[in-house]
Amino acid sequence: MPDRAVIVFDLDGTLSDPSEGVINAFNDALKELGRPERPGPVLTRYIGPPLKVAFSELLETKDEALVAEGVALFRRYYRAAGFRENRLYEGIEELLKALKEAGHPLYVVTIKIEEMANRVLRIFGIAGYFEGIYGCDFHLPKAGALKKILEKEAPVNGNAFMVGDRETDIAAGRQVGMRTIGVSWGFGPLSELRGAEVVVRTPSELLRYLENPDGAPDPIRKNPG
Repeated sequence: MPDRAVIVFDLDGTLSDPSEGVINAFNDALKELGRPERPGPVLTRYIGPPLKVAFSELLETKDEALVAEGVALFRRYYRAAGFRENRLYEGIEELLKALKEAGHPLYVVTIKIEEMANRVLRIFGIAGYFEGIYGCDFHLPKAGALKKILEKEAPVNGNAFMVGDRETDIAAGRQVGMRTIGVSWGFGPLSELRGAEVVVRTPSELLRYLENPDGAPDPIRKNPG
């Protein structure tokens, strides 16, 4: 593994599966707004993109006030119950422990507001693995949060990685010059990860790659695009 690699993780679809709580929060908001509830497979498409984008599409509107109301209703449910309707992916805690013990600063950058991201990570008992947790939504884009981390850590020799399951994660990482790793166990289809340097299938494969990112190619390093 490179010396002191800065490793940034997305949260939803990368560290944990929030689908139950997110589906319930979307449908609670739609019901409150007098709109029909949507099936799970439709709503899981919106795990990753900003909530304002999701509600603009779900409500078929560009009315900013209506979109903001949908976001507020979503968050009301999520704060009360949805954040607990979540599960940590198998192998994630072992991955974080190994990286932390190797001395690498770890961060989370997520579209969740920071309060909720912290609560989710504390539920799983993994908040202590991270040097910082950044929430991104209306005011701070993911690339902006990544830039703050890079300025703080000042990585050398390109030893900074963004790990995520959606195109937005990969695009943000590339925008600030980070190396990008897509994970196939999340919610983004492989077509979204074409811009990533590599796509991995399991947390153990991710650890193997990070242990030797510049080594000889093997199957997990082949980009799907």
